[in-house]
Amino acid sequence: MIDATDKIEKACQVLSQEVKELYLGNEIAEINGTINPFMFYRDYVSKNLPVVIRNGVEHWPAVRKWSITYLREILGDKLISVAVTPNGYADAITKCVFEGITKQYFVMPEERSLTMSTFLNTLENHESESIFYIQKQNSNFKDFTELWNDTETDISWATNAFGKKPDAINFWMGDHRAVTSMHKDPYENIYCVVSGEKTFILHPPTDLPWIPYEKYPPAVYKEIEPGKWTIEPVNIKNNVESEYSEIFDTIPWINIDPLNPDYNRYPKYKNVQRLEVTVKKGDILYLPSLWFHHVRQSHACIAINYWYDMEFDIKPSPGGVGDNGVQGVRGKGLPHVIYCRLWRWPDLQSHHELRAIEHCEYAFTQKRDEVCVNPYHYQRIQTPVLPAILVPRHNLAGDETVLYNTSLEELSVSVPENTSFHATLNHQHHNQQNIPQSPQQQQQQQQQQQQQQQQQQQQQQQQQQQQQQQQQQQQQQQQQPNNPYQGMQSMQATSPASVGSLGSVQGSPHPTSGSMDPPADTPPPGYISEDGDNMDHNDNMSLSRLSPSPVDAQPVMYCEPAFWCSISYYELNTRVGETFHASQPSITVDGFTDPSNSERFCLGLLSNVNRNTVVEQTRRHIGKGVRLYYIGGEVFAECLSDSSIFVQSPNCNQRYGWHPATVCKIPPGCNLKIFNNQEFAALLSQSVSQGFEAVYQLTRMCTIRMSFVKGWGAEYRRQTVTSTPCWIELHLNGPLQWLDRVLTQMGSPRLPCSSMS
Repeated sequence: MIDATDKIEKACQVLSQEVKELYLGNEIAEINGTINPFMFYRDYVSKNLPVVIRNGVEHWPAVRKWSITYLREILGDKLISVAVTPNGYADAITKCVFEGITKQYFVMPEERSLTMSTFLNTLENHESESIFYIQKQNSNFKDFTELWNDTETDISWATNAFGKKPDAINFWMGDHRAVTSMHKDPYENIYCVVSGEKTFILHPPTDLPWIPYEKYPPAVYKEIEPGKWTIEPVNIKNNVESEYSEIFDTIPWINIDPLNPDYNRYPKYKNVQRLEVTVKKGDILYLPSLWFHHVRQSHACIAINYWYDMEFDIKPSPGGVGDNGVQGVRGKGLPHVIYCRLWRWPDLQSHHELRAIEHCEYAFTQKRDEVCVNPYHYQRIQTPVLPAILVPRHNLAGDETVLYNTSLEELSVSVPENTSFHATLNHQHHNQQNIPQSPQQQQQQQQQQQQQQQQQQQQQQQQQQQQQQQQQQQQQQQQQPNNPYQGMQSMQATSPASVGSLGSVQGSPHPTSGSMDPPADTPPPGYISEDGDNMDHNDNMSLSRLSPSPVDAQPVMYCEPAFWCSISYYELNTRVGETFHASQPSITVDGFTDPSNSERFCLGLLSNVNRNTVVEQTRRHIGKGVRLYYIGGEVFAECLSDSSIFVQSPNCNQRYGWHPATVCKIPPGCNLKIFNNQEFAALLSQSVSQGFEAVYQLTRMCTIRMSFVKGWGAEYRRQTVTSTPCWIELHLNGPLQWLDRVLTQMGSPRLPCSSMS
């Protein structure tokens, strides 16, 4: 048994030495200003390393205002709890004689209830023999409500990284002689100095073998008369509450003063790694859990610290850099995403971007009791390069008739159909998270994808060869004017009345500023009535086959825009607020009020003088709303709200074989792929050969509508999206701009433009 103990102690000593040589530097890292939540999590929290953020709370009003004069004015008559000692060492080991026996005790301070004015007077009276210190560590800042507006309820980047709000906020103020003895806490500590400065001496947790950590009976200071003190032992079971004790009559503590260590008594203490840092006014110190620390301060120093009580099996991911917004970083995050983000892809947004390698038996998608977190067992889904669209320089000649995408034409039904995520998508969802795939199924799926890609490449090669053969005849032939086809179905892209999401809308709101306007020589959107009949619709449209004439084809490439989508918010048939332009690959549309976050479109900020009671009630239930991901050329919608969202996406409807105008209900916690760039590229390539109007018709696919809380369609009382209290419209800028360039290359439409076209 002794041999095993010696081996364990020796191993711990080796670990401490290696950490000192390979892991820790000689100084604590410093950052100026602020820190990104993810960087904070990756570089310091996950590594359990302290860091100082200089001027981290310089923006607090407290940094400018808090002083003895200010506190006396604001809190003068307020009763507060103050720790009083004869020597400034509260919660420290002290030798005393009790009942004739000299013994070392863990001595706690005398707690007194004083007015703030009385306490401040003692600080101004430097001749006071007793030493006063506000140090009660029970989230005592909750008692200082008058000071709340001068600080913040949390440190946002820390809250995002830890995935939770602080469990306690403490207020510290006292005499320069007050010292916090060497100890460790089981909390993540964000320590903010508001006035004065504090000096910390730190030792890493791996130095435990060198630090004298023993158990001592508890006692408390008592001032029996001014300037005369005694120490009274106490029964810890009945009188003392301490997170360090269980049912024992002793408290574990460290009996060493790093300012004057007794190396004769504790020679091993020479081996510790000593890090010292001074935290000044406006600075923040991140002190990781279980780090040993000793603290001294300047006179009347004021500080606020935030304790985060974390689980030690795994520290949650940021969200976010928000989702509670980590947040997003959202809550604790998924373990495999955390490790992939830490070790391979710092900009990883969600599990949608990851695909497990074939031989991983415990991949996240397998839905087993244990999940593989090896970051090298996952591959990041890359955005595929879309093939260029070969576009003729001029309109096709001859008597051919334009082919139409009849599925898009069916968008003009009066009432859309409805479906639900649970009813149809459990076996079709993009992630296949509900149905684990075997290696054979994965191989078959990959083979099918490869075959589809080969077929598309062959078709494009054949089309290019045919067009090249026809170029030689182009100079000898002249383009004949097309015979205008009367009653042609017109298209619309920018108004909510466009059937990109629903074609049965009357009295549409104004177009959104973020949508792509058609080129000048393009027919403007048509008007669709409430009963679904287009004003220039013709049911006798011919679907005869094209007889293409020779053309000169030019490739038009897809270009990723700076803002991948534009979002407009509506209440009934009225647009409210400005258009939100999304630049981040992951954004949230919620009901909260963050005014300046590029990853959030907060609807709670928007006002509407015509807002009625129904809209007001609906807005209260939006909550966390919906998260939109743009990953690998695909768009996903995830319902974060406690109420369902309702989505109408022609691209999604076509993929699942639904009616083009179908509205899909997405319950809380579920997500759905609502757009795919590759599918759109294939449709665009096919439509080019069918003429200008067929291409322009695809603008409907680039608009997606989404309502909160209340749905619409055949199964609902509300049959149009403009009847729902709160809804948004997404315009996918990349596909829309691609269409615009293709249409510009194609020239002008076959049919003349009119006031109704």
